[in-house]
Amino acid sequence: MSKNSSLKKKLHAIFSRYMRGKATDSEQEFVDKFYHNLSHYESKVDIDPEMGQVLKKQINNQLDTSSTYSPPRFTVFIRTVAAVFIAMLVCGGIYFLGDRDDAVVLVKKQGEASAGVTALHIVKDGASYNLADALPEGISVEQRDEQKVVVINAATLTVTNKPLHLKNPNREALAIQLSDGTQLWLNQSAEVVVDPDFGQGDRIVQAEGVVYFKVKSLRRNGKAVPFMVHTTLQQIQVLGTSFLVDAKLNDKQEVVLLEGKVKLQHQKFASSTVLQPGQRAAVSKGDSHISVSAASQLHKIEAWRNGLFSFEEEGLADVMAELAQWYGVSITVSPAVQSQKYSGIITRYKDVNEVFKLIELTNNIRLVEKGGKTYVMPVDKP
Repeated sequence: MSKNSSLKKKLHAIFSRYMRGKATDSEQEFVDKFYHNLSHYESKVDIDPEMGQVLKKQINNQLDTSSTYSPPRFTVFIRTVAAVFIAMLVCGGIYFLGDRDDAVVLVKKQGEASAGVTALHIVKDGASYNLADALPEGISVEQRDEQKVVVINAATLTVTNKPLHLKNPNREALAIQLSDGTQLWLNQSAEVVVDPDFGQGDRIVQAEGVVYFKVKSLRRNGKAVPFMVHTTLQQIQVLGTSFLVDAKLNDKQEVVLLEGKVKLQHQKFASSTVLQPGQRAAVSKGDSHISVSAASQLHKIEAWRNGLFSFEEEGLADVMAELAQWYGVSITVSPAVQSQKYSGIITRYKDVNEVFKLIELTNNIRLVEKGGKTYVMPVDKP
């Protein structure tokens, strides 16, 4: 095994343990400093070779330290983002077009990455609010680490006695905390409608688009209070769990269960099923059958929610496809490196060039920009 390959595996091991909350104290400190430094990194600055050696030494030191695991840390990487990789696959959001020499070309409209979560749209009054300004009574914003969280007070629904209809106008994911402590992450243009009796009677939320739920368990009079999610095709009942709902389309929708257990019922037919962790259910408008299969790449869902890209031995063509989709850039991947494997966990930078720089450092490739396009090619042999 080459030294570079060994280094990449060690890096991935550290970051994977960190995301699962099982990193040692020294590993947590290392990753925190690593991302802090990268957030201020300028893409035009070249990394000094001596600094590279220092970085390698630090990585190896983290693996050689204490093997005692610390309690999970769930808030360090909670950051807001927009694109969900699984949703892209379902909706065909990544396009592969043939070009000369059979290179993979991904063409998306040009654009810069989002400046962050800045707004909230309340559909019922047709108004969009800047999160830095005054919000309607009963709705507030809390800063938790690097994430803005919209907090809904129970009195908001009780006083108005009307459903609360919220929409995410941002490109990045919008974090919302309901009055019962349940947390939601809304993808771009996703909507939720909170029932006026939420928290007092049944807990019912309607969802459209891609929404990640982390449901808070609640008991009333000694009995568990169910949490219900309604879409145009599904009714999802949970007691306390984490799952992703993809309800962007009206004719085909999906649910991916990460933790706990959910009961899924078709809105158009009498069919239903119970999902176990790690399963995916697909529901179609004209089919009573609910298709259940093993969900792959669950790490990408958690990475999205935490503001990260996560790649595990993925072909370079797939990696660049995800980057092209998120950053809105055109990338051409040479056939010579399309199948080259890449593993890594990196933040979603505002400048795609910073991500390219990191990939160049860990792979035997070079990226060249020409005519508004980025070309991924093998490193020239001496």
